[in-house]
Amino acid sequence: MVDFGGGHGFLSLYLKQKGFKVIYCDFNPSSVSTIQKISQKIGFGPDYYIEGSYQELLQFIKDRNIKVDYLISTDTIEHIHDLDEMFNYFSQLNSSIKMLFTTASNPKNFIKAKRLRKLMEKDEIEEYCPKRKEYLKKIGPELTEKELELLATKSRGLRYVDLIDFLEYYRQNQAVMQVDVDQYNCCEPDFGSWMERILPLSDYHQLAKKYNFSCTIENGFYCDVDKKGFKKKVVSLVNFSALKTSQLGLILSPFITLKFAPK
Repeated sequence: MVDFGGGHGFLSLYLKQKGFKVIYCDFNPSSVSTIQKISQKIGFGPDYYIEGSYQELLQFIKDRNIKVDYLISTDTIEHIHDLDEMFNYFSQLNSSIKMLFTTASNPKNFIKAKRLRKLMEKDEIEEYCPKRKEYLKKIGPELTEKELELLATKSRGLRYVDLIDFLEYYRQNQAVMQVDVDQYNCCEPDFGSWMERILPLSDYHQLAKKYNFSCTIENGFYCDVDKKGFKKKVVSLVNFSALKTSQLGLILSPFITLKFAPK
C-alpha cells in the first residue's frame, strides 16, 4: 500500500497496524523527517520512506521490483499541478492497481466551495500574483509596469518554469497567451501546488477513462466525536443524508472520496 502525500504519517502507521506493507511518500522533507522520528520513537512504521512525488515513487518501485496493490491519498489530489501526468505515472506502478483519494474540494458543496474560493482570491492577490510579477520583472526587464501587471494577472495557474514560454509568446505576438484555468483556482509558482483546486466531477471521470480506470465518487461525512446533545443529533442526521442519498448527500458532504480501479 502506498500512502501518497503521507504528511505526518499517521495513516501509514494505521495501515501498518492493519497488516499492510506500507510505502510512505511525501514531497516535504520535514514531513518525511517527522514520520521517521515518530516511527523510531514508537518502535514501528512504514516499510519504506520516499522523499519526493510520483516521479520518485515510480523510480523507487522499479528499482526494487516492488508490487504495489493499492494507493491511498488523503487531501493531496487537489494540490497536484498536473493530474494527467500523475495518473500516467501511477498507471505504470501496476496495471491492476486500485487507488483511493479523498478531497475537501467538493464542487457540489456550494457553501464550502464558496469559502475556499474566497481564500483562493486572497492568496492570489496577496501572494501568488506578486511573486509572478517579480519573476516576470526579472526575466523581462524591458516590460513596463503596465505590462507587468497585465502578464502577472493573466498568468494565474502558471509556475515559474511556465512563465518563460508565457513571456516569449507575448514578445512574439504582442498578445497574452490564454491559460486554461478557471477564475478562482490558483497555485504557488515554485512547484505549482494548487491552493485547494476545485474541479468539476466530470474531470475525474474523464481522467479515469483516459487511463482505462473506472471512477466511483462517494460522499463524505462530518466527524461527530466531539459533538454532544443536539449538535450530535444534527451531525448524525446530516451524515445519514450524506451517506444514504447520492445527490443531496453530495451537496452536504464536507469531502468526497474518489475510487479508481482498472476496468
